[in-house]
Amino acid sequence: MLFLDNERKTDDYYIDGFVDFLRKLTFQMQLPGLNRYGIEDKDIEKICRVTELKNNPAKLSPDDLAEIIRERL
Repeated sequence: MLFLDNERKTDDYYIDGFVDFLRKLTFQMQLPGLNRYGIEDKDIEKICRVTELKNNPAKLSPDDLAEIIRERL
């Protein structure tokens, strides 16, 4: 509810709303994609394999992480 005014919606509603908020923020701040730093699609599998996500509060599967990285290329 921090980013959305509607109450008593599904978890998916709030997740989608938060993702939309992050996309808008990324656009407004003109954050570059990871490809600007030399990361390519072929690198995603290795990144997912070696990362430990110690400081991430959400438990992500390798597939979820790969999707997030792919979106940021």
